[in-house]
Amino acid sequence: MNAIYHPGSVITVRWIRSAATSTQSPATSIAFSMSLSGPYRTVALLKNDSIGAHPRLGRTNARAKRIVVLDTAADSPVSILRIPADAGPGYYNLTTAMGSKNLTESGSGIIRVEKSSK
Repeated sequence: MNAIYHPGSVITVRWIRSAATSTQSPATSIAFSMSLSGPYRTVALLKNDSIGAHPRLGRTNARAKRIVVLDTAADSPVSILRIPADAGPGYYNLTTAMGSKNLTESGSGIIRVEKSSK
């Protein structure tokens, strides 16, 4: 949360490949996604709205293009999300997820957006 973002900024996530699947196994598709929701005036308000099975989203939301690759692919995909130009100042929940048909892993982080001082 040390970095400060501005409306229109780009957030890039490089998904790092950790192991290759045996070529004798059938290929499985893996989906990668990233989304942003906010703004919240405080981190406590963000966390309160983000808990539970049905989190409440902020008024500004953005998604990176969903990426689907086969687990036999050698490259590491990259997700790109642009913070909306009309994003208000405050704290935003940045959520990432990767999953296959049997397993999904997700995580989230908090970023701060401030208006540009032009």
